Amino acid sequence: MQGAKNKFVQFIGIASIFLIFQLITRHLNPLEARSISGYRSYNEDLTKDNYNTDFNLKNNQRKSSIVRVNNPDASLSIPFLDKINNYWHIAGNTEIRNANYIRLSNNDIPNSYGSIMSNSIGDNKINDFETILSFRLKSTNNVNSKKHNYKSKRAENNYNEGLVFMISPENGFIKANLHSSYSKKQYELNTNGIISNNHELMGFPSNLPGLALVIDMHSDQASDEKYAAPFFDAFVLTNPSHHKYDLEHDGDSDNIVWLNKNTQKHIKLKNSIMDGTLVELRLIYLESISFLKVDIRYPNEGKFWIELFQTNHPIYLPKNPKTQERYIGVSALTKNKPSSNIEILNIETNEFHYRDDLNKQESDEETSFDFAKEIQLFLSQEFGERIEIEKDDFIKLQMRKSQPYLNAHDKENKMKNTYHNSNNTNESGMIKASIILILKIAFFTIMIIALYFISVYARVILKHRKKIYGNHGTGLPLYK
Repeated sequence: MQGAKNKFVQFIGIASIFLIFQLITRHLNPLEARSISGYRSYNEDLTKDNYNTDFNLKNNQRKSSIVRVNNPDASLSIPFLDKINNYWHIAGNTEIRNANYIRLSNNDIPNSYGSIMSNSIGDNKINDFETILSFRLKSTNNVNSKKHNYKSKRAENNYNEGLVFMISPENGFIKANLHSSYSKKQYELNTNGIISNNHELMGFPSNLPGLALVIDMHSDQASDEKYAAPFFDAFVLTNPSHHKYDLEHDGDSDNIVWLNKNTQKHIKLKNSIMDGTLVELRLIYLESISFLKVDIRYPNEGKFWIELFQTNHPIYLPKNPKTQERYIGVSALTKNKPSSNIEILNIETNEFHYRDDLNKQESDEETSFDFAKEIQLFLSQEFGERIEIEKDDFIKLQMRKSQPYLNAHDKENKMKNTYHNSNNTNESGMIKASIILILKIAFFTIMIIALYFISVYARVILKHRKKIYGNHGTGLPLYK
């Protein structure tokens, strides 16, 4: 009888420890939505595309009703000329080889630029979408040479500039006839100050509003090797009259919404990007839930995407106030000497819409919380990214987007402050979450210790009762 009681006490102790372990691991669930404002280096292999599909089906989770819908007007593929003649503008020294590539810069033409941008004829009302840019950079400089030190490599490479991939609300600078000083002045007045004849944003005007994804092939940070090119930067410009891209300082400016500034100064890219091999840059923007993600892929090194930047903090990419359109643009710039060939091979744009009603008005999707929930499910199943947005947050996003365009400067400051404040809030939230986790672990540790002492005390009591009552189990003390 006594042995059975001891085994029962031990069973209770083991069961209690198991339950406590389950409670702890629930709070450490790796599938919980994570903070996504940080940067992950290119050494981390991210192979999350479609990895959630089988998991969701096995767990009887329904498939999202959102599907990819290709937008041919905002895409470019071989043969190029028909598409460019109908839906795109070109500028600068852009060279088109119909069955091969679109060359934006040529190593035989120094101090030049080349640009392409979608026009206003096709469908440019893109709200929830992904765009994949396929390109190659071939530098005449041997940036991988180990025979030169860092300073000599920088000296060889100090005339390279780079490439920019933009989503902009404005394309008039590239299509308008702005040869006279009067026409240029009128254009600047009508666009809140866009400098049409400026090309410092890798071929685009330095104050062109929109999202700019820059691949920089030249570093001005001569004293710091960690800023060696090539590197990546992402930022948003919303008001041409109050800020611009600073080419001479690698775009470093406090009056723009610099998306990767809180992660590190620049995001270093692999030197192999300069070898002339195929490179793909992917932008995913979901306006309905304020989600932005940028990935890069080196196809010669694997089929996986490598995350450069991601955020779901409140951020809004500006639209054209008249047409509600966003235009896709790619541009490249070289400086004093011939340096590199920069060639566009393909642009693929897909929008995300309801599966059962592809003709549904996009304005309905933009203002629908049900659509936002479906987009969250699609994001989880298709890209393996989990975020949660509540209805109150969704309403706040709608209110922020509805602010008038005439108050662009205030809107820019609000977005900048909101973005950086939410970064700070996220950091403080992580600290609080860590403290809470430590307190929970301490609490459960104390509980385990307490249960151990209770079990020891129970065993002592049982032994004491055995001495008093004996082994007969009669409940009466034994007298000799």
